[in-house]
Amino acid sequence: MIKIISPPLFLIKGELNIGQAMTCVYSDTLYRYYLLKNEEVHYSSMSYNTQGKPMEDLVSFNGNLSSYKEKCSETANILAQNMEETKLRINILPSPEKYLDFSEESKEVSQSKFLDLFNKGFLIRDKRDFYLDVEKIIKTRDVFGILSKIKIQPENFRKTLEQLLHDLRNPLLLTKPRLFSTPVPFYSCSNCSEIYLPREIPSDPRVVSEKCPKCDKENKNDVNYTLDPLFDLSVQSYSLRPYDFPADIQICGRNMATRYIYYSLLTHAAIDNVPPFKKLVIHNILNDDSGKRMSNKNKNLININEIDKDIHGDAIRYALFKAVSFKDETSNLSKIFFEEGQKAVYKVGNLKRFFKMHNVDFSKTPLNEQVIKKYFELMEGLELRKSFDFGQGYISELSKDIKFEHDSRDLGNFLQKAIRYKTAIFMIEPFMPEITKKSKEELNIKY
Repeated sequence: MIKIISPPLFLIKGELNIGQAMTCVYSDTLYRYYLLKNEEVHYSSMSYNTQGKPMEDLVSFNGNLSSYKEKCSETANILAQNMEETKLRINILPSPEKYLDFSEESKEVSQSKFLDLFNKGFLIRDKRDFYLDVEKIIKTRDVFGILSKIKIQPENFRKTLEQLLHDLRNPLLLTKPRLFSTPVPFYSCSNCSEIYLPREIPSDPRVVSEKCPKCDKENKNDVNYTLDPLFDLSVQSYSLRPYDFPADIQICGRNMATRYIYYSLLTHAAIDNVPPFKKLVIHNILNDDSGKRMSNKNKNLININEIDKDIHGDAIRYALFKAVSFKDETSNLSKIFFEEGQKAVYKVGNLKRFFKMHNVDFSKTPLNEQVIKKYFELMEGLELRKSFDFGQGYISELSKDIKFEHDSRDLGNFLQKAIRYKTAIFMIEPFMPEITKKSKEELNIKY
């Protein structure tokens, strides 16, 4: 069983930018790989962050909190649907599970974990605000030992996390004055400051009033009394099956890794004294073709829908893997990568037509076990870029050999070529799923 998580995508624009697409494609590739191996995989391809101030800037508060929440949820669902339609362009495979931070299910999980922290004494109260007691977590939990159990790629990011744990020990604010966010899960009495739970959980103490058990005053929390959305994200793994088990793999972009991973490490250590994930894979920040960092600020961040419609979805995935680095902080996304991706798509299609034209029977064709063993070693080590290059190099060599033999009019052994093509399709399927699916269907390729 494999459990994969990635940071929920920031949804408010309803547009998938190239940096978000990188995280989506890498997570999707691993998801497809494990499915290909007939593993049980728990993963949310539909994972979104909508709560907080950006939504409040988008939807006007009409004074009625219940109707306002409904309007925000409707807007969030529309944005999520827009994003899902865009993700189809790059062949993101829908998964059975989903994580929406604005859903009642996700809020219930977040509230329960917040209560866990409160009951275990890891929250500091300052008037109405609550802080995560970082110093106490580090003193009473073996956070550095927990961190040492995580396999991190690139390994040098471990030093960043260790430095944060050494230097940033001030309490972390977990409550924020927001309207559209997860409600604080208990009442704070305005008369005697008593904290007490609602009769039913999940509940929104901002909407339903209840009497204080200490002074008998009827209370309803302020409409802005909510949890920091970053806390919701840090405990999202608890929303995905199997519940209360750490993820096997966490994929994250470097641009948001520091805060998100730091929060996740602390909350999981405090709640269960376990790592939030077993393996952490952090990919690079992208530059544009001229070497300038891609960002909204620099006005050079590409959205997937802005890419030429003639560019094949698998060609976009190809370009993202050509640009990926799990070692360097940045790398350039060259326009040439998209052109190379188109050629790679054509190459697979041309080979498919070649085998179809010669009536090659793939029904009993085996895989090259030695090559597949090497491929498995790379994928199991989460060497995604090396696995991608290995598969692309293998099919390129086959294409060159067939062209040479075709030009010399000596096509040789078709079975040997069929073994190589089937092996290549198996290796590149998680990376370029659309074109390989067509090959499998038309050539009756089964693994």
